Amino acid sequence: MHPKSHTDRPRSPRNRTYVLIGLIVLSISPLRGQAEEIRSITIGEAVRIALQENLDIKQFSNQVATSEVSVKQARANFYPNLSASVSGRKNFSLNNALTFDDPSSEALSTTISSNLNLFDGFNNIASLQKAKRDLAADEANFFRRRQLIMYETISQFLQVVLDRELIGVEKEDMESQQEQLRFIEEFYRAGNRSIADVLQQKADIAQSRLRVLNAERNYEVSRLTVLKTMGQAPTTPVEFIAPAIEQLVPTFVNLDTVRIADRALTLRPDIEAQKMEIEAARKQVQGAQSGYWPSVSLFANAGSNYSSADIASDFSEQLFDNNLNATVGLSLSIPLFDRLSTRNAVQQADIQLSNQELSLENLKLEMNFEVQQALLDFQTAVQQRAAAQAQLDYAQQAFEVSKARYTVGASTYAELTQARAHYVSAANDRVGADYGVLLRGMAIHYYLGDIDSAISMFE
Repeated sequence: MHPKSHTDRPRSPRNRTYVLIGLIVLSISPLRGQAEEIRSITIGEAVRIALQENLDIKQFSNQVATSEVSVKQARANFYPNLSASVSGRKNFSLNNALTFDDPSSEALSTTISSNLNLFDGFNNIASLQKAKRDLAADEANFFRRRQLIMYETISQFLQVVLDRELIGVEKEDMESQQEQLRFIEEFYRAGNRSIADVLQQKADIAQSRLRVLNAERNYEVSRLTVLKTMGQAPTTPVEFIAPAIEQLVPTFVNLDTVRIADRALTLRPDIEAQKMEIEAARKQVQGAQSGYWPSVSLFANAGSNYSSADIASDFSEQLFDNNLNATVGLSLSIPLFDRLSTRNAVQQADIQLSNQELSLENLKLEMNFEVQQALLDFQTAVQQRAAAQAQLDYAQQAFEVSKARYTVGASTYAELTQARAHYVSAANDRVGADYGVLLRGMAIHYYLGDIDSAISMFE
């Protein structure tokens, strides 16, 4: 009778428990994978998500909200203030400190006061106007930030789709090389090719696999980049739907670049924001100059008091009848010498105004440069697209001829490899050419300041 092997031994209760837990986990795992469905999104949907979830957008929105609060506070400075105070005290007489008499007394005072600024050298008016212009500048900067996020989202989205297509080009080349390896091996077995050709082809296939891996890595980096701009987690299951390139490219190719260049100054939100900054700086100068003017304010207060030393009246009579008092008056303050603080404040405000004006000139110069460079890049992209198509047609024909010549032994493996490399490079350039036209076209709209209107092209 043979001894039982370890596989024939009865399983312990603990082992059966582990098996049961493993089966439960395996049964739950597919359900979890099914629950996390991949969401397919278009460029328009990606832009809408980015405008809602992007952290930079939220921060700029908070800045606008802060400026709105500043405007409310500047308006509130025109209102009178109102305050109430209550104070109590206990008085002691030091003359009777060594006697058994009680020399102490209690007192209570109440006051309600109000103050209204009638004239402060127009400082309140200047402050309110400055706050309004600061708010307008922040709103314009917020709008420009939205345009930047839209442009980045579109550019990164197109880059993801392009990188995905480049993966397909590299995989197609690798499959073609694997098929060619089979032919070369057959030729080698028939004695028509050397072992060097077989080894070189295997080395080229390994290099092709490396290019596929690099293309896949570039795709993953692009995908993470656009997800970050959209405010999404890196693990978000998203599939990016490619736009209709064949329909979009002709639309961008026919852009009226001359008309676009003339409209640049009237559309950029950051230009408008800088103009508001200049107006705010002018109001800051007016506010600083208010220190030269006198100030007038109206004040009023009312109050009452109680003292236990007055034994002729009780608490209620003193506080509500006998000791009531009120005061109304005007206060005039004339600046005579403030240690040159007003003059220095005005000079600093003038310098700030000059800096804002210089910033506007610099922004206009930079904008003109950006628009002109975007136009040149776009025109170059259009020409590159035509050249890439011609190069692809030539490279494809040359590769087919070289492959046929190599098959009949009329050319070397080095010539075939070179023709293949030219064809793969031309295929990559042709795929990127269409996306290059779209990216350069979107850059024109962004630097022009009307990228919102361009979004409709992708809907």
